[in-house]
Amino acid sequence: MSYLSEQNKCGLKINDMVIVTRKAFKYENGWENLWPSYMDEIVGKVCKITGIYNTGILLEDGKYNRFYFPYFVLKKYDEELIKKQNLEELE
Repeated sequence: MSYLSEQNKCGLKINDMVIVTRKAFKYENGWENLWPSYMDEIVGKVCKITGIYNTGILLEDGKYNRFYFPYFVLKKYDEELIKKQNLEELE
């Protein structure tokens, strides 16, 4: 099981909005990249996928393109679903 084959199965695509859920460890799950500390500022933010490459998924945070993130730290952001969940919690 390689990083690339798992990334290809993850279902994320260009223009999807995602939340960066956590930091990744160096070479975690076969991801052939590092996580420098300056990438930490994106954790918890909603970003747009602008490219998908063998080295990871390129994100834009509204200012400019950032870095290549591994698929396994990204969660698809669905604003309507989140609004619905928040309403249900209030009931």
